[in-house]
Amino acid sequence: MNSETSIGNASLDAARSWINAGPKQLLIDGRWINSASQKTFEVLNPTTEQILCHVAEADQTDVTDGCIK
Repeated sequence: MNSETSIGNASLDAARSWINAGPKQLLIDGRWINSASQKTFEVLNPTTEQILCHVAEADQTDVTDGCIK
């Protein structure tokens, strides 16, 4: 295994860890936070149509909070 393969595998492992880490948050005012509604939506793998992860669903409250701060 060469160094490029090792780096590629490490990147893939990091991506898998991030995907499996649970729901993703919104980045608002430099902070990672849950959406005000606590709602999430599924992100699908376009090739397999399997769920990759869940992402926080921003709504009007989140947008307003992000713009006002």
